[in-house]
Amino acid sequence: MSAIQTTVIQSGNGQDYACSGEGHDEVTGRPMQWIIVADGHGGDRFIDLVRRTDFSKLVIQPNPMDKIIEYFKGFNGTYRDQIYYAYNRRISSGSTFILVKVYDNNFNGESNMIETYSIGDSQCAVYIDGIQEYISTPHNMNNPKEVERLKDRGIIQSIEPDPVPTIAGATKLVGKKCQYNMFEDGTRLAPTQSLGHDEVTGFEPEYFMKVFSEHQQVRVVAGSDGFWDMHFTSKDPTPDSLQDLHDITTLSASDLAEKALRRWSQLWNYHYINEKPEIIYKTRFPPNGYDDVAVVVWENKKTKTLKEEMAEGEEYVSKLLSGEI
Repeated sequence: MSAIQTTVIQSGNGQDYACSGEGHDEVTGRPMQWIIVADGHGGDRFIDLVRRTDFSKLVIQPNPMDKIIEYFKGFNGTYRDQIYYAYNRRISSGSTFILVKVYDNNFNGESNMIETYSIGDSQCAVYIDGIQEYISTPHNMNNPKEVERLKDRGIIQSIEPDPVPTIAGATKLVGKKCQYNMFEDGTRLAPTQSLGHDEVTGFEPEYFMKVFSEHQQVRVVAGSDGFWDMHFTSKDPTPDSLQDLHDITTLSASDLAEKALRRWSQLWNYHYINEKPEIIYKTRFPPNGYDDVAVVVWENKKTKTLKEEMAEGEEYVSKLLSGEI
């Protein structure tokens, strides 16, 4: 039995949003489930517009992101947070966007399938039998496709002088330089794609499709950067990265969100100077420095809660000690 779990914790500016639903493909009539995750920035006006939008008729159409982009185009000029320029920057609001569509049913002999679309730096990952098959690439100037897409735009890039604390383990932070992009109209953004902002970024959503068997255990995890930034997803297998992978592929959405919030508030070892890793500062993110956390989990088997995971572990240990296994 497939299920969707959604958790949003507004621990920062209150701009994360997630929703889900069911419908039928407009062309084939095939039943489907869908997920949306959005992370607003630059003020509340655009994310509030996203929250008021009925996506149920947009996601069932062919090329749904084209329809969604076209829909929001009709609101251009209405979600500016200020009409004037501040510090030579145009002030407006926008949002990242994740859309997931899942066809998980025996419909006219068609294969089970996942489709994902992403804009911005929220991310979506697909796991099959516990192995990560895919995770979306954030849209920024570290993304080669975005560099190529924007190479003739004349966008001005700037790097912040102070490094941004970035997770490198369960209790470890390192300093990472943050880059911003100044678009032609004065809009300044870290991501290179975003809904809103009167479409100044342009769009080339990342698309992924995966066919899967009914015998495979499949999990989709979609979340805002407030969720993913607190999970160490390095490709290098370390105890911390393996533990985070285990949690992402087993825990419920609410447990995953609570874990992210605990990390936002915990005491960290901050390796502030990358050239001198032996220098460590003890630090915390200030409460007004937490980010919102949104996470949605779809899977074709029942999700275990943290309590259920612990109970199963205790039962296994008990049987092992008693000689039952």
